[in-house]
Order: sequence, then structure tokens, then C-alpha cells
Amino acid sequence: STVQIAAGAWAASRESAQAALQAAPQLPDQLWMRAQLNLGIVANELGDLDGAIGHTSQAAARARQTHDDFWRVTAEMNLGLDIFTQGDWDGAIQRLTEANELAGRVGSGTQRTQLAVNLGYLLLRRGDDAGAGVQLQAAVNLARQHQLVRQEIAGLLNLAEWQQHQGEFDAALAQVTAAERLASTTHIHGFLPEIYRRRAQIGLAAGDPVAALAAVEQSLTAAVDAPLEQGMSLRVQGRALTASRQFAAAAAALARSLDLLAGADPYEAARTQLAWARLHLAQGDAAASQPLFDAAAECFERLGAQRDLQETWTARRDA
Repeated sequence: STVQIAAGAWAASRESAQAALQAAPQLPDQLWMRAQLNLGIVANELGDLDGAIGHTSQAAARARQTHDDFWRVTAEMNLGLDIFTQGDWDGAIQRLTEANELAGRVGSGTQRTQLAVNLGYLLLRRGDDAGAGVQLQAAVNLARQHQLVRQEIAGLLNLAEWQQHQGEFDAALAQVTAAERLASTTHIHGFLPEIYRRRAQIGLAAGDPVAALAAVEQSLTAAVDAPLEQGMSLRVQGRALTASRQFAAAAAALARSLDLLAGADPYEAARTQLAWARLHLAQGDAAASQPLFDAAAECFERLGAQRDLQETWTARRDA
């Protein structure tokens, strides 16, 4: 199941973990927790946040009951990410802070590295670029020190986003290329949708919608079994199509994106609403953009997504 997660084979991983639980109902605590954690990871990737939180909460509860702080670190960290996706960013930071404190006492190099990746990611979403840059560079260094390929790929992709926000497009593309090379040589295909999507977003930021469209097509092909990944990639496709003035195709991509993200990931759904508002502006229909701007701004303000909120205000002001 764990190997299948690394390969992005979500349905197969779920079947393996479920088969383990059925074959041995009285699994030792550590193996039982690992099965529940894997089921939680797969549920998250398939857009079932309630299922993800349910499985991961069971693992966290068993870890507390058995005083197994090592596995509690992973459970609390994963639960924090699930809660973050659901829209409780304050609760997510609390979970990750608790996990970080535990990891300082009992955590492995893997767990400390993963926490650095995740904290950097949350700080990026908050718009805290100074803190995010420190965490993400530390995450990549730790990953290389401990030879943790998955964490290095995740750290490189988040670092690429950070550099994109700084306008360092060549450096950002170099990070994406390094992540793609690692994912290819180790067959860790679960990162491919994000790798190609990040390449597309850098292309958009650099003013190259043609390159963005080519990269996002690769992302959509790689995300065929992951609804949330599809939703995010369709948004990027919609933005690239808008930049290319292919408005009808852009509207179709954004509509499908919102269908996949609404109710599953409020933050990503709001980003699609912002992209759709901008599409209306590009078509000269400012009135149609206003409800979408309102919905996106409300979500960003509630979550504390300061960068996205500022972007929304700026786009609306310039309309």
C-alpha cells in the first residue's frame, strides 16, 4: 500500500490497506495505525476529506492510547493537512505545531523533514514569504541530508512556488526540472500532476500561455485518477486559455474545475472563482465578475490567505 501511494496508484493502495485489515483484524498497533494512515492519505487524494479525517483521527487516537509518540507525530501532521484542506487553517497550524514539538523529542529525520515541508507550505498559503523561504530551504536541505526523495520533491516544488512569487522564474523552473528528474528516476509518479501544473503556472507568471497550456495538458493526463488534482489543473488550464483569449474553452475548464473543488477544498475552489471573475473581466463583463470576486474574497479573508486576498482586491480595483 505504501509503495502504491508513492507511485500514485491510489485505488490499488486503498485495496491493499483494506485487505491487510481484513486479513488480520487484530493487527499489532503500529501496523494498524499505518494502515489507517495510508487509507487517510488515499482518501485525501481522492477528494474524500471526511474519510481522510476519519481514518487519520483513528490512527491519532490509537497513538495517544498506546503512548506511541512516534506514530502520533505522523498522525497529527496528516490530520493537520486534512483539516487545512477542509478550511480550518488555525486548527491545522495548531496540529502541525503540536506535531513539531513532538518531533523535536521523538521524531525521526523523515518526520522533521516532512514537518518543515508542510509548515513551509502553510506559510506560503498565508502569504508569509519570509518564513516560508526559510522553512522550505531547510526542508530541501534536510531531505538531501537524510536521502528522502519524496520530501525533496515536495520541498523543491514548494520552493519553486516561492521563487515564482519573487519573480525568479528561471530559478523556479530549475527546481521543477530537478523535481521532475527525481520523480522520473524513482518512479514516484504521484507528484507528476503537481510538477507539470507548477511548470504551467510559472509559464503563466512569465507571460507564456503557450508553454503553460502544453504543461497543463501533461498535468491533466497525469491526474486522471485524482479529482482534486484535476480540479486544480483545470483552473490553470482555464487561466491559460483566458490569457490566449480562448474564452469559451476557458469557461468550460473553470466550470469543471469548480465542480470538482467545491465542497472538497474551499481554498482551491475560491482560487477558481477568482480565475473565473478574471475571465469575465477579460470578456468585458465586469458585472458578472462581482459575485465571484465576493465569494473568493470572503473565503480568503476567512482562511487568512493574505496573498490571494490582496490579489482579489487588486483585480477588482483594476476592473
